[in-house]
Amino acid sequence: EETDAWIEEVLLMKEISEEMLRSEHELSCRLTRTLEEAAAVEVLTADHQLKLHEQLLATVNELNHQVAALQDQERSEVLHLHGILNEAQRQLQQAEWRHHHFQAENEWLRSQLGGTLTALTLKKADDAPAAANGVVEDWDGG
Repeated sequence: EETDAWIEEVLLMKEISEEMLRSEHELSCRLTRTLEEAAAVEVLTADHQLKLHEQLLATVNELNHQVAALQDQERSEVLHLHGILNEAQRQLQQAEWRHHHFQAENEWLRSQLGGTLTALTLKKADDAPAAANGVVEDWDGG
């Protein structure tokens, strides 16, 4: 009877051990599936993040290209405007030089005209008494 009780106890322990093994196996399978699902989700997430980063990088590269193009255009426009400004300054300097030149020439002509008018006025004043005395001279001084 002791042996029968012992055999029953061993069989019961065997049954419990087998049940525990089945439970562990089932739990292990569920855990493996859960880990596989988590890994799949992680891969999908990583793929999605990679695509987002690639799109972001492409956008940044395009924006950098556009900025560079705008900077080139701005440099070109600045150089063009600088050329226009230099030409305007050159023309202004020429106009100022011409103005001063004409002003000096005008002053010289006025002084010449003033001297001629003074000489003519003096000559006319000198000729007036002679004309009163009946002496007439030619305009060329003769």
